[in-house]
Amino acid sequence: MFIFLVGASSTGSDGTRFTLWYEGIGAYADVHDTLHFDTYTTDADKEQLDKSIHHIKLGLIPYLRRAGYADLLAVDFKTHREAVLVSARQEDR
Repeated sequence: MFIFLVGASSTGSDGTRFTLWYEGIGAYADVHDTLHFDTYTTDADKEQLDKSIHHIKLGLIPYLRRAGYADLLAVDFKTHREAVLVSARQEDR
C-alpha cells in the first residue's frame, strides 16, 4: 500500500524537526506526501508522543480514504481557545 519513512534533524531552537514521508506503491503509486513537525526540549514526553501520533495519522488519511475506510474516520477540530493556547505556548519558547 505505501512506504513510510521518518527523518529527524536538529532545529536552531534546540528542538527536533521530524519529517514523515509517505510514498504509495502499487494501486496507490500516485498517493504521496511529506509532513513536518517540530518538538522542543520543553515538551513533555507525552506531548512529543501526541504530536508524533497526530502527524502519522494525518499522513494515513489519503490511503484510508482510497481504501474505502473514509466512513470509519472521525475528524475533531480544536476550539479557537485551544488553538490560541497552543500557539501562545509555542511562541513562549
